[in-house]
Amino acid sequence: MLSFQTTFINKYDQNSYKEDIKKINYSHIRCTCGSVGHFHNHATYTRYLQVDVNDTVQLTITRIKCHSCNCTHALLPSIIVPYRILSNPNIIRIITSFRNTNDSISVISKLTGFSIELVRKLIIFYLKYHKERLDSFLSVFSSCDLLSFDFIISYFAEYHTMFMQRILTKNMIIYS
Repeated sequence: MLSFQTTFINKYDQNSYKEDIKKINYSHIRCTCGSVGHFHNHATYTRYLQVDVNDTVQLTITRIKCHSCNCTHALLPSIIVPYRILSNPNIIRIITSFRNTNDSISVISKLTGFSIELVRKLIIFYLKYHKERLDSFLSVFSSCDLLSFDFIISYFAEYHTMFMQRILTKNMIIYS
């Protein structure tokens, strides 16, 4: 799985994805086997991304294949957290609501518009894995806007590297 930094953050859709894919220079991408630039388009698959409470978009994700080792990689925009349907800004919105209020999960669900079950899962995941990290991150960057693109990319960069290795290219940041 390869993740690239997208410039679209609020209303991501198939057209945004196509524009991002056009900017990727395959000759700068390093495969897990170590070869650089040995990729070609291989296949596509459908993935869903919930960009807003009432707006889930269907994306056709491009897969590329390495000529050297025949390994395939999906090209995912940085707005997507691997293995999650919610976009990064939505996850941050729910976590922010939880951090800034003493409200129950049901109240946060009503405030954000997401189901109680989804909000509960995200808050449990946040408390288990991210609370300490986010607290220390915010103590250093106390004036940052949690919904800003820069914050979201910085915060989730480590989450992306749980699954992928970072590679810097000339035109875009690629996480592989």
